[in-house]
Amino acid sequence: TIADDGGGNAIDGTYRLLDIEGGPYTYLASSVTVLVARDAILALVAAGTHPSFAEASSGGDAMTFTAAAAGVNVPMTLESPTGGAVLATTTSMKELKRAQVVATTFGSGTDGTYTWKVQTTTGQKTYQHIEVSGVATGATIALAMSVLYDLDPSDLYLATSAPIGATVSITAATAGTPGTVTIVSPNSDAVVSQSTTNYNIASDILTLDDENQDWYVLINGSRVAIDIEQAAEAIEPLRHLHLAQSSDADIRTTVTTDIFSTLKGQARGRTAAVEHPVDAEGVHAAWAGVVTTLGPGKVNWTAQPLTGLSGQVFNNKVEAANIFGKEGSYLETFAARNQDIMLGGYAFDGRPFDLRRAIDTFCANVEAGLADLLIVNEIVPYSDEGIALGEAVILTEFDRAQNDGYGVTLELDVPEIVDATASDQTRGIWPPFTGHVVMQVGTYKIIANFTVSQEQLPTAA
Repeated sequence: TIADDGGGNAIDGTYRLLDIEGGPYTYLASSVTVLVARDAILALVAAGTHPSFAEASSGGDAMTFTAAAAGVNVPMTLESPTGGAVLATTTSMKELKRAQVVATTFGSGTDGTYTWKVQTTTGQKTYQHIEVSGVATGATIALAMSVLYDLDPSDLYLATSAPIGATVSITAATAGTPGTVTIVSPNSDAVVSQSTTNYNIASDILTLDDENQDWYVLINGSRVAIDIEQAAEAIEPLRHLHLAQSSDADIRTTVTTDIFSTLKGQARGRTAAVEHPVDAEGVHAAWAGVVTTLGPGKVNWTAQPLTGLSGQVFNNKVEAANIFGKEGSYLETFAARNQDIMLGGYAFDGRPFDLRRAIDTFCANVEAGLADLLIVNEIVPYSDEGIALGEAVILTEFDRAQNDGYGVTLELDVPEIVDATASDQTRGIWPPFTGHVVMQVGTYKIIANFTVSQEQLPTAA
């Protein structure tokens, strides 16, 4: 903001913007109005290069420099005559967010049908090009797809595409807008790549997992399909569970483009979801609050009564069957009992959700037990006697699983030191334990094959 000398003019002297891209910019004010000085400085800035911020704007006696994206720093310092101008930051810096760029490269121009699918938080669009020329190249296909995209007035990214050779790129108009692009080509040689990091729910989950391990169940607050899908993808390789909720009416039908069908097709074993028509009601959160307060095998996830929510009345049982067939869960009103009951409780890989919790609990307890073995004992001998101590830990943790009600049987293959490779013997690494454990929660059972090795956390499938 340029100060008024009291008579409508800027204070005479030299104004300099330093540390700014394309600068410094210097202006000497001499008997000019505040607005003239302001516009003169803006004109100097406009002639420079400044990728960190959008074009500067004006209002009254102020110049405003807005970052090109949330979290992007706009470097700038100011020199002016005494009392001549004030530089102020009006908004706090947020986490850096960069616009997502998705590039599709076409390996050839083979005749046939090219199907490009774009999905963002606002929906899904399909662009299809059929090539019959016999002389097309990857570059001509890229150009054709780009033209199709740019002609679409309802572009979900609110962006234009940019073809360069055989590659066409889409850059989201808003930093942080999440989306996915897929391509099906005749030779299956077209490739989609995301060339920039896009900050979204998946990034938040990974950040949370890195910074704080003291959580297990994620209750997804978003009802947007792409957010649910990205959260499910991010959770899958982690030892956490993900509960989501959606009001997508297609879930009740035989349509297979809804989010539940997508997650089932991806066999997401760490995600379960509730179909519910009222987004404002956190049925999935209430459900988790009831069942996760007790250990695995201690409570049924299905047939669980919930209060204070709007249960659904399925006059058409086909709709309920469609939800269930997509591994979804739902809250149904049972008039005869005057209760709203949760039905379902399956992950999208078809397994009861509590069985995944049972497997995770067993693995975590084995990890903790082996860590305690090393901490409590000054030395664990590299011998069959030392391996026997590890065996005792695993058996103890299985006994705990039995006492807690989710362990049934255990078969453990205990190695001997001679089974270790020469390299592992040199480094003092035990050969791995392998085996399988039968887990049971309610009426459901599963055999979990597992491996416990010295340099790898216990894993089970």
